[in-house]
Amino acid sequence: MKRISKILAVAGSCLLAVQVQAGIKISELMPCNISTYMDRGGDEVDSRRSYNFPGWVELYNDGEEESLKGYTISHCKQNKDGLLEFKSRCVVEEDIKVGEGAYQVLFFDGETKFYKHMPFKLDSDGGSVALYKNGELVDSLTYGAMETHISYGRDSSSVAGYMNPTPKEENGKAYRFSTERVKKPKFVGQMPGVVNGTVRVELSCASSGAEIYYTTNGAEPRKIDSALYNGPIEIDKTTVVRARAFRGDEPASEILTGTFLYMDKYHESCGGFTVPIVSVSTDDMYLKDPMIGFLLKSKEKSKNGAEFPESDCLRDMGKVNILQEHWNRPVVVEYIEDGKVTMVHEAEAGVMGGCSRGWEVASLKLKAGSKVGSTQKEFVFTHGKSPFKDKPDNKYKSFHLRNGGNAGNVNEPGQIRIRDGFMQSLTKDMNVDYQAFQTVAYYLNGKYQGLMGLRERTNEDYVEANYGLEDDEVDVLKTNNDIGVVPSNGTTEWYDELINFIESNDPASDGYYETACKYMDMDEYIDYHIFEHFIVNTDWVGNNTKMWRDRKNGKLRWIVYDTDFGFGLYSHNNCRADLNSFTFATGESTPMWSNDAEWKVTLFKHLKDNPKFSEKFVNKALIHLGSTFTYDRVKSVWDMIEEEAENEYCAFMERYEKNGTSLGDMGGVDAMLNFAKERPKYMYDHMKDFFDVDGYVDFELSSNVEGARFLINGDLLNSSSFSGYQVAGKQLMVEPIAPDGYKFKEWSVQDNAREYYFITKNSQWKYFYQKESPEGDWAGVDYDDSAWKDGKGKMGYKVSTDSEGYNTVMDYGSDSLKPVRAYFRSTFNVDSPSEIDSLKFDVLYDDGFIVYLNGKEIYRKNMLDSLGAGEEQADEQANDWDAEFSIVSPELKSGKNVLAVLLCQNSPESGDLTLRVNMTAAKKVSEDGRRVDESPRFSCLPSGRVELEAIFEKCDCESVFEGYSALKMNEVAPSNDATTDIVDEYGIHSDWFEIYNAGDDTLNLAGLYLSDDENELGKSLISLLHPDSTKIAPKGFVRFWADNAVYRGPLHADFKLSNKNPTGVYLSAKCGGEYKKISELKYKKLAQNVSYGYLYQNESELISFTGESEALFCDGICMSGTLCPTPGASNALCDAVEDKRELCPLQSASADAEGIQVYPNPTESILNIAADETVKISVSVYDGVGRLLLVKEIDDETGQIDMSQFADGTYYLKLVTPQDVVQRTVIKK
Repeated sequence: MKRISKILAVAGSCLLAVQVQAGIKISELMPCNISTYMDRGGDEVDSRRSYNFPGWVELYNDGEEESLKGYTISHCKQNKDGLLEFKSRCVVEEDIKVGEGAYQVLFFDGETKFYKHMPFKLDSDGGSVALYKNGELVDSLTYGAMETHISYGRDSSSVAGYMNPTPKEENGKAYRFSTERVKKPKFVGQMPGVVNGTVRVELSCASSGAEIYYTTNGAEPRKIDSALYNGPIEIDKTTVVRARAFRGDEPASEILTGTFLYMDKYHESCGGFTVPIVSVSTDDMYLKDPMIGFLLKSKEKSKNGAEFPESDCLRDMGKVNILQEHWNRPVVVEYIEDGKVTMVHEAEAGVMGGCSRGWEVASLKLKAGSKVGSTQKEFVFTHGKSPFKDKPDNKYKSFHLRNGGNAGNVNEPGQIRIRDGFMQSLTKDMNVDYQAFQTVAYYLNGKYQGLMGLRERTNEDYVEANYGLEDDEVDVLKTNNDIGVVPSNGTTEWYDELINFIESNDPASDGYYETACKYMDMDEYIDYHIFEHFIVNTDWVGNNTKMWRDRKNGKLRWIVYDTDFGFGLYSHNNCRADLNSFTFATGESTPMWSNDAEWKVTLFKHLKDNPKFSEKFVNKALIHLGSTFTYDRVKSVWDMIEEEAENEYCAFMERYEKNGTSLGDMGGVDAMLNFAKERPKYMYDHMKDFFDVDGYVDFELSSNVEGARFLINGDLLNSSSFSGYQVAGKQLMVEPIAPDGYKFKEWSVQDNAREYYFITKNSQWKYFYQKESPEGDWAGVDYDDSAWKDGKGKMGYKVSTDSEGYNTVMDYGSDSLKPVRAYFRSTFNVDSPSEIDSLKFDVLYDDGFIVYLNGKEIYRKNMLDSLGAGEEQADEQANDWDAEFSIVSPELKSGKNVLAVLLCQNSPESGDLTLRVNMTAAKKVSEDGRRVDESPRFSCLPSGRVELEAIFEKCDCESVFEGYSALKMNEVAPSNDATTDIVDEYGIHSDWFEIYNAGDDTLNLAGLYLSDDENELGKSLISLLHPDSTKIAPKGFVRFWADNAVYRGPLHADFKLSNKNPTGVYLSAKCGGEYKKISELKYKKLAQNVSYGYLYQNESELISFTGESEALFCDGICMSGTLCPTPGASNALCDAVEDKRELCPLQSASADAEGIQVYPNPTESILNIAADETVKISVSVYDGVGRLLLVKEIDDETGQIDMSQFADGTYYLKLVTPQDVVQRTVIKK
């Protein structure tokens, strides 16, 4: 008997065979075990059992009794190409006996803490399971794509196929194809949904001769105890009908489920059904059975007879049915909109929440996924959209049906069950991963349970729904209050590396911020923190924190969830609007369970000491406080949610006998809205102290049209208006983003915005402090001060106080006779010097000083006048005196300006030296108090209120499109793989395409659109937030990665390229609601790692860049060399050899033509092009590797090309006349 004994098979091979000698065999398996076979013990609770429905494999032993300990089990999955690929393997460590002539079942769910459970799951898309003993293959079974309620195994004839499951019993007949399964019954006539009056439910089945059995109590239909369908079922009350068809020994059908829902008294008195309905159906035994019911509460007896008090929710948790927290039960979920069922799907349900588990109605997780079948992994809606209006195109494997968490206790007056959904809805205009929200009416087995919130899950399913990454591609982490940060999927290795770096380095050191940004999406993290700080969520930092990352060197992003404590849930100090959330989030104040350990606060605590982080945080926080979190905006979001939920809230209150209580009358609503009014002022104050902000100035920003957006100091204001504050004396830069169909015209600037700081106490200076003086024009604009030291704020020293209060302490050396003169320089930029009326100075000094502007002295104070350069000295001692003065009509330059100060002692024995400068610019204004600024980038250093209105005007769309006409789709690579060295910034070998700028002006791609679908040109918007990355210089290139991962950066497109079904790549602009193609590149199916594009950027000559040697006549130039992909560079031959005519195919240009002369050749400068008669000639000049250098039109009989502008070497000319294309080789010497 032949045996396979290659040990390599265990390590990852999927080469399988069947062992036929006596012994243990694989007889049956069931990956989609949603309700067939529960892992449970006897009549008493057994902690070694999971009490769930895991996937399983049945073994049969036709030999002597044997233990499985030491056996190896290997699992291969079927990939998208239908081939087996290794997935997992494990060694059985438990002493699991398989008796003679007996069966044994092993469970596959990754939960190895339970008896007979293996550390991986079975793939439902098809695969194989193999059993090894001592490295030799004992048996294997390969199976196809699976569905619920059927298994795969071998029958008595050794035929392998689909069958009705028989765990631990003899198998029935096997059928090779799943299509041989009995057809699923259908409803005929009356469909499920909202009904009235008496209805007749009719059923049919397309499998002739099949018998239909049904139930009306939520249980699964079975032949042994369900009703046989013989005719219409009359219904006059809410009923869940479930039906299944059977025929002989064929695999029974899928289960049909439909809820026929009648209006209940609660909704009748409250205006009817006004929100979608979620109907959950299941067997009653799964709800409150003493042994396996997953909805038992503490007040109810479990099987072991224990009763627990209700007062302490934490004491209740984990004591009711012990394993209840991890139980999943089979259910059917229906989604009913406008009375019609738009989704029905089998799923698993489990209880969610902490203390909220104790509420009368528990929160549920509803999960589809691979467990319910290869083709049923996602909840599918008939209208093709998701249930969430703000995320309509997402596809979901799971949902969270939430009872409101801490705010969901119906017996607590004032608690608002939808407050978490409301708070998270505020983040829609932020760069934050939040849970979408929809108010729903919840029914369980036809009984109304109340208002609930339908939410996204915050696990790996969230990442797949929002980013398209599957669970084996991501790490998902969460905080465990007792342990730390733990993985719910993947590992914590990346996070651990981040924390190690954060804690092991000085936050103020060079590169600290940039290195942290490699680990985490800093923009998202900052927005996430700003939101949590605003709402004062004190059930957070060490609790209710989740994050995820793409395992391919991806950056961590945080997910908002469970914000119930926010907006002042409880009246005590920990939730009030005046709580200092910044010191709370660093563990410096208000100690409680969520901030009482260093690991909980370490990340924010270290980052806040980094200047770049602090500046970014403050800027983004000010933007959101003046837009996202204004009272009017918060109130408008609440009003929308309240309007939708109001009638359902009424029915909910009726259900719990809180008659007459409307949502608007709830005290909790007033408390939330009052919180929204009060919170901003406290957050401004706390942020000012925490980040050492000098102060604020009022800032108002508006637009004359709707839809405009702005960049404020480089961060997006996702609104057409702003009302709040900006930092006084800090650079304020505002850039407009015109709405569709408009272009920016000018700024209208209010009079009281006329003063702006150019230099403040926080401005950077360079200084020189030695006994000798610096050489040269040290105060001039072009002086090189790179060797000088850096300083800012109050600079100098005071010996008597150890320089306390100085921002920059200057070293005066060990000599008691100190340097008398200190030299200072600070640069600042001015956009429009003519608009500056005057400069006002406030100088703190000790002892005397001279001020220079762009090398010219403009003011001196307390200085001896008779001394020359290098001999300057103060007139008398001045102990931190203050001088204020103004300079009218200063001589400023457009762009860079330099303010220089010579600070002098009156004696080298002086014990102190001080300089601090504030310089304010006053701009000219018109008589009406406003001025116009036409600069597209408004910039100032504000000292007072700033009020801006952006003025836009209608634009000519054709001119907009024409402005981008120089942009060309130049090269595309739809099959880039790991064998190339072409990788993105994460080291990933994604497909790519390239855009070329054929024009003479720098263009910015921001705001344009990319697509792989000619019918959906607006598929991927090029980010507006990274203008430096999206600029494209004349004759320059920008490469985009087609990886469907825009979260990775501005040069990543929101689609992938198909090489199997090639289409094209398209660049488009949008104006007046119309998308217009700027450029396109349609490609054909290409070999691996081959690109396709225009050779030498010539729009008429497309070619495949294969990486192989070629000889070709391109653009009139005969070349040979290697053609290879050239992302970000000219599409030329990689190692071209010039003028190898004998290697080239038939040429399209003649080497000689009558009537055209090119002379002198060789030439040192002027090259003459002469024709026998006046004819228009287009002359193109190429270098030795085929790069186009010059195009010139000649209309006279003789024209000239100046070759002196080029280096010595060989050049090629292409001469195009109306009759001919002529090639010439020219030598420049």
